[in-house]
Amino acid sequence: MYLTVRWRLFVASLIGLNAWLGSQNLVAQYRPLEIPQDYKFLRATPAYKMQPPYAKMGDFRAGLSVEVLEEHAATGQWSVRYKRYGAAAIHCLIDPPNLALDRAAEFERVRELIAAFPLLQLQLEARQPWPQVRMALIQQLFGRSENYSIISGTPDEPGVIALKKSTTIAKVWGIQPVTTFLEFNQAQRPRLVFELWSKGDAYQTQLNPSRAVTAIRQRLEQLDSVFRQTLSAQQGTSGAAIAALDLHQERTLLPNQVQVVLRYKKGEYLIVEIQPVESPRASDEQTLLTIKDRDALRNSVTVSQQGHVYVANIPMIDQGKKGYCAAATLARVLQYYGYVVDQHALAELAETEGQASEGAQGGTHRKNIIRAMQRVCNGTPFRLKSIRKPKPQVLLAVIEQGLPIIWFIPGHARLLTGIHPSNNEIIFSDTWGAAYNHQIGTWDYFCNHNVELWYLEP
Repeated sequence: MYLTVRWRLFVASLIGLNAWLGSQNLVAQYRPLEIPQDYKFLRATPAYKMQPPYAKMGDFRAGLSVEVLEEHAATGQWSVRYKRYGAAAIHCLIDPPNLALDRAAEFERVRELIAAFPLLQLQLEARQPWPQVRMALIQQLFGRSENYSIISGTPDEPGVIALKKSTTIAKVWGIQPVTTFLEFNQAQRPRLVFELWSKGDAYQTQLNPSRAVTAIRQRLEQLDSVFRQTLSAQQGTSGAAIAALDLHQERTLLPNQVQVVLRYKKGEYLIVEIQPVESPRASDEQTLLTIKDRDALRNSVTVSQQGHVYVANIPMIDQGKKGYCAAATLARVLQYYGYVVDQHALAELAETEGQASEGAQGGTHRKNIIRAMQRVCNGTPFRLKSIRKPKPQVLLAVIEQGLPIIWFIPGHARLLTGIHPSNNEIIFSDTWGAAYNHQIGTWDYFCNHNVELWYLEP
């Protein structure tokens, strides 16, 4: 089987990771995703009082059944009712069942499999898999600050955080990703992304994506057969859908509010994501957040110390060495509007060409990216508009509405995000990481480089 030898070697290397995993406060939670109406104890289970300090009352013996009422907000335990004949029902708290113990024999079959995907194991066994504080989650996943770099956002409130390639914890069943990053969308929901292969980075790896995806699917099927997690309502994807985009997603629901999303398109990309499981209500709320009203957009406009008026809070995408500038730029605009998309999906839509080797040509034809923008607008509440006479006051009027402008220069695409009302200096942003997010150019520079300007107007 493909990756078998490679995977065994990787399992052997996990000895060096034990100290790191042990420092992450893992308690092997494996909590079920949904709270059942009734639960039958498979082993002796402590019962706790409903009020602080939540003292232990005794143990329920194996074989007894209780009615499960809800998850206790303060402790995360289950509030249960045990009905007794001839006596008042007992209302108490219990710890949620641990599926690794409830299904011990089955779990033993996948113990090493889980350990061979360290960041997945961490989230499955973390006491709190998705802490609300961003830095807490970043430190839980990536450890010390020297292990990662901030691609967008601020040190206190990062938006995209990339794991440095020298670390070994990012391996996905023996495969070293080309890029690993943690991203927070506009609704502040995290997404841990492992980009294993793409047509733009194909020259950087010897991975055979079609064989690798088969091996990954087999491992996910093994996990699914053990934990068998389902939900009473079908989960929605984060963010409203764009009809023109197919994200090619296969979801595996796992315990402890964890889902693994496998994204594969032959000849395009192979991506694995770890995400929190969201309730249908949360998905609905995300959809409502996706289409920002005009006031919300104008609130994104700020003024720099030098007096430039610019659109802030535009997510950064680092295209790396890929010729994905047009796809990445459009993806940034859509992420700013609240859609959960990436440069790979847009590169597929825009028929972006890959690179056979470093330094080889790759990129997006002008007509293809314009057609891609039109197709996006056909499935969203946006109109694609061109700025044919780019005078300073025209650009300022668009920027003041909180609308970033897609700027084509010879051989490249970027965002024009701001302009100075007096001296007409522009602010522009390239898709190469944080250092290129806020660049200043003169009006002459703009005139000498401008080819076309487009924007998506709600």
